Amino acid sequence: MALRYALLGLISERPRYGYEIKKEFEGSIGLFWNAHLSQIYPELAKLENEGLISKELVIQEERPNKSLYTITDKGIKELKDWLAEPIKPRQIKDESLLKIFFSRLIPKEKLVANIEGYKGHCQERLQVLEMIHQYALASDDPLSDLGVINGLRHYRVDIDWCDEAISRIKRRQR
Repeated sequence: MALRYALLGLISERPRYGYEIKKEFEGSIGLFWNAHLSQIYPELAKLENEGLISKELVIQEERPNKSLYTITDKGIKELKDWLAEPIKPRQIKDESLLKIFFSRLIPKEKLVANIEGYKGHCQERLQVLEMIHQYALASDDPLSDLGVINGLRHYRVDIDWCDEAISRIKRRQR
């Protein structure tokens, strides 16, 4: 359901092509919400059918035609209504924690290697978020960095957790 609002939010910033939307899910939005093309285009079609966005076919000479999506007044209203709803607690669905929960079935060395890999991933994401944070601080919108701050904290906590988990596993191996 939140994919609907992620799309409306992106298109509310400015009209966008499908490819641009996909790139946002690979970049900034992908840091806290992901979606694949196989999900994005069907959802865009639903939003168009419901009158929440409109689609304009842009004819190109030497390339395939593309669609430009624009939010409608009805779409803005639905997005604003959703934004005004109370924020609900997160529903945790974390494959990494699920794997760790059942990790007693693999050698401890493999578990440590997996956690170290996860830590590396978190460090990469943290670096990206730190760059985005610098851009957000320069923004005219004083709220533009709130999501980034949450992401920064999230990855810092995960990195600290990885260090603690690795240390505890290694102590128990002795």
